[in-house]
Amino acid sequence: MLAVRTLTAAALLAVFLAAVLFLDRMYLAVMAGAVVASGAYEWALLVRMRRGAAILYALAGTAIYAAIGALAWPITASAAPIPAILIVALAFWALAVPAWLARGLQSSSQALLSAAGIVVLVPAGLAMVALPAWLMLAILGLVWISDTAA
Repeated sequence: MLAVRTLTAAALLAVFLAAVLFLDRMYLAVMAGAVVASGAYEWALLVRMRRGAAILYALAGTAIYAAIGALAWPITASAAPIPAILIVALAFWALAVPAWLARGLQSSSQALLSAAGIVVLVPAGLAMVALPAWLMLAILGLVWISDTAA
């Protein structure tokens, strides 16, 4: 089982690296939109939405991502409104998440968890397109190393 998971991870990593390094930004933005849609759908199922509601949630999250991306195109880390969105995401992770985890997620409403999914997924998708490839890969490498070490 470990061998299959390792091979799958290696294949997906190769595709991801090729996309980040060689795809035109428009195609990368479309790929990031697919990642946002998939992540939103999975998040919706985790917060116990029914399948139909999860599909609508994924479509809504993808529409928000696409609307912001279209408004800020061509997306760069300095293109309005990307800095503001990334600052909100930073505040969420630095302030809201620690307080939320200290209090416990079990007491959170489905609406709050749904909003948190959008606050996490949309900026991540936008950052994937806006940040230079080397910076995004450095950040992801740090996360992967930290996750593996944990």
